[in-house]
Amino acid sequence: MDKAIYKNTAINLVGLVLPTFVSLATVPLYIHTLGLERFGAVAFIWVLIDYFSVLGFALSVAVQNQLSRAYARNELDFCRDLVWTALWSNLAIGTLVGILVYASGRAYINYFMDPGSTLRPELLAGLPWLSLAVPVANGLAVSAAALSGAERFAAFNTIQTSGIILFQVLPLVCMSLFGATVDVLLASALLIRSLTAIRMFREVAGVLDAGSVRLPKWAVIKGLANFGGWMFATTILTLVTDSADRTVVGAMSGPRLVAFYTVPKNLVMRLNIVSIALGRSLFPRLSASNGEQARTITQQSLGLLNAIFTPIAIISMIAVGPFLQVWVGEGLASVSAPIARVLVIGMWLGGQADVTRILVQSQVSAAVAARVSAIQLTAYFLLLWFSIQQFGLLGAAVATVIRAMFEYLLLVHLSHVASRSTIFPMLAQLAILLITLPVTNAALGNVAGLISGAGCVAMSLLLSMSTSSAFRSLAKGSIGRLSMRRRI
Repeated sequence: MDKAIYKNTAINLVGLVLPTFVSLATVPLYIHTLGLERFGAVAFIWVLIDYFSVLGFALSVAVQNQLSRAYARNELDFCRDLVWTALWSNLAIGTLVGILVYASGRAYINYFMDPGSTLRPELLAGLPWLSLAVPVANGLAVSAAALSGAERFAAFNTIQTSGIILFQVLPLVCMSLFGATVDVLLASALLIRSLTAIRMFREVAGVLDAGSVRLPKWAVIKGLANFGGWMFATTILTLVTDSADRTVVGAMSGPRLVAFYTVPKNLVMRLNIVSIALGRSLFPRLSASNGEQARTITQQSLGLLNAIFTPIAIISMIAVGPFLQVWVGEGLASVSAPIARVLVIGMWLGGQADVTRILVQSQVSAAVAARVSAIQLTAYFLLLWFSIQQFGLLGAAVATVIRAMFEYLLLVHLSHVASRSTIFPMLAQLAILLITLPVTNAALGNVAGLISGAGCVAMSLLLSMSTSSAFRSLAKGSIGRLSMRRRI
């Protein structure tokens, strides 16, 4: 496998991990500064902005898909038309959505919100900043997609990560100077997001020599709309799928039991950064490759993901019980830890499905990938209803694993990769995870459990060395570099 993919994945992983640690440090400060009521309102607002920006995100993925192909063929003039057309389109969409956000938000505050609420004047003052946040986010998405399509991941992650860190830190400074209110937080956050968007576009202009303004072109818009429309459908279906288990648990079991399921689910979902980092590196490369090359790269990448992700999953299954005991207490941990361990397997399978979906989107059809998401979602709701009714919360976790397995197998079939050499190593690694599951449940936190877990990690690594050429290459290269450093 190309060394650039290893490098880009490592860069993307660092870019995902660093903001997570900063967030862990700043969230308590935000809670202390704002109070629980304001903090809850702000957290909800950020969720809304993410939802309002979904269409812009989908269009930016279409930009990345087309730009990666054109950039690989050195068609820089088309790349410039593509970036400027997408930028104007995303800004127009974002502006329209922003106007709707402002109008609907003002109506809700005036007619439905408690007139005596102390948050009411702050939210009214913050609405203009909230409405402006949508076009800014849409513009930033285009620039991020262009840098990713050109595989300039170092520049992208440097700007993105520094922007996210400032996004988390600067509002605290502004609130200490001007008052701990929602409107001050939104205004300062929008300022940082806008500066990040400008920095990102300046980088794009330098890479593509796209500094001169160009008008949008209808032919380019039509090409983006087709792919972007299906990506929009896939994104919406993915958002619904990610929250489906918690929604059905809440509807069938009540809000108290939702906490026992949501806590481990939210914790385990952080493991997705491994597959996200790899996926970011693969999408432009697969889009620019021919079918046979793309399938080979994907198969090697799935082997590498298995090799890296399986030991992480095993360690997570061992550590999650003691961590939950310290984090949320013995009572919740005793129920949530077994659920978390099953969900780790679901995340592990989901990561492989995500990588395979990228191949289908880039080489087969974005429409096919969207239809797969729709099919599995329908089956997932039915499976959740049956599993929760029969087995309770653990049934919801098992249903998540089955759904991920079904989606992965269906995507492998549709992607036309070599099924036998792709699926069999995955099944072998899955068997190790299934062995780890009863071991960690039976020996929570004791020495025997740790030794058994270490044995499972060793089995996984040995299996990866024998089945994954990409992992063997990575291991040999790492050992070689360590040997050279020792000699120096």
